[in-house]
Amino acid sequence: MTTSRKLKSPYLARRKNVFLAIGLVALSVAGVWVAIEGNNRTDEFLVSAQALPAGSSVTDSMFEPISANLGLSSDQYLRVGELPMGSYLLGPVVPGQLIIKSMLASDIIDARVPLVITSKMPLPTALGPVARLIYGSQRNLRTTPLRRHMCWCSAPKLPKFSKPQACSPRM
Repeated sequence: MTTSRKLKSPYLARRKNVFLAIGLVALSVAGVWVAIEGNNRTDEFLVSAQALPAGSSVTDSMFEPISANLGLSSDQYLRVGELPMGSYLLGPVVPGQLIIKSMLASDIIDARVPLVITSKMPLPTALGPVARLIYGSQRNLRTTPLRRHMCWCSAPKLPKFSKPQACSPRM
């Protein structure tokens, strides 16, 4: 005797696929919600309330707090209550700009002085990198101390077997 097999209803298979699809959509929505809630963390940071030139001393009244989510770079910016007293700005700041911790210095760790260079000749305005210079612009200049053994004179070319001339360093 043979037993007859019951055929499965196509409606039951379709319902199973619909429940599986609804479950996967609900699971993905829940995963996105958990990821957003985990990363939705805002902190209070300081932004400039006004335009500040480089070298100006900073006080609490020059800045406003804002709430922002800066992600992994949040430790590079100045939070509310972290402003060191007696510090000054190393570069110019525009209104609304976040303050980077490396933009502040104290007189203990930095011995820079402003240097005004006045040219007797007019600066070219058409070509080259000098064209970007404007009056009142700021540039970082690096200097090295003059060493005694360095010679800054223009000696004439000497014949091959002549005695070299001594020159004195400029001071």
